[in-house]
Amino acid sequence: MKRIISLLLIVAFAGTFIAPITLAQSSPYMRGKRDGENTARHDVNQIIEGFWGVLLGVFAVIHAYMTEPDVRSRHYRQLEGKSEDYQRGYIEGYKEVMGKKVMGARLLGWATWVVFLLPATSSY
Repeated sequence: MKRIISLLLIVAFAGTFIAPITLAQSSPYMRGKRDGENTARHDVNQIIEGFWGVLLGVFAVIHAYMTEPDVRSRHYRQLEGKSEDYQRGYIEGYKEVMGKKVMGARLLGWATWVVFLLPATSSY
């Protein structure tokens, strides 16, 4: 009998903490955020962004840091008819991932310039 009561208490206690996490992940906001993150991963062209890092160096990195990525108009059209929570989550997730990807690609481009191109162009 003690085992059954202990097991029931453990299940009830665990359910208290797991249920809000599960509900939060299935909310329209979280679904939108997840969809926006996935879309941003596919939208960013890391080769072009890395090229900007090589071409403009630190200025491209500063530009990526100072500006906020914008959601493309075709994605706004896809958001029509969705709930406001979903739209807000989508936009935040998109901007978050797009900003990180652009910054990473430009930093990598700048690092490539510093490591390979700068020593090759400097004279001894």
